[in-house]
Amino acid sequence: MIKNYKVVIVDNSKCVTGFIEMLLQDMGFENIHIFFDAEDAINEIIKAPPDLVIVDYDLSVINGLALLALVRRVYPEVKAIMTISYAGELRAVTNDFYIVEKGVNFSKYLYECIRKIFTNDILPENFYLLS
Repeated sequence: MIKNYKVVIVDNSKCVTGFIEMLLQDMGFENIHIFFDAEDAINEIIKAPPDLVIVDYDLSVINGLALLALVRRVYPEVKAIMTISYAGELRAVTNDFYIVEKGVNFSKYLYECIRKIFTNDILPENFYLLS
């Protein structure tokens, strides 16, 4: 059941994390953990792996790419979505996660990625959803 999936959100913006949390709740998720920095998120993820990590690229101390690399080193099966403020932030990514730009179509594209991840309707690797 979707509500039992553990989702970790990491973004330094309370506005963005609140928005993503509402989207997830509307989709039926209940086990949602929000963090505003990578260190706190890592401590939670080490305790028990999430089913999905939604992480912003632009974090303090370490960026979202470094956070996902750490998570994937310990739990390679964890699904991931990276959010970015603008497409120019990521020029070339070789990891297998989705990238969603925070723009006009952010909620639509984020919803679509989450839906596809949990219905096994897989998007191509390195699929970019840009507004």
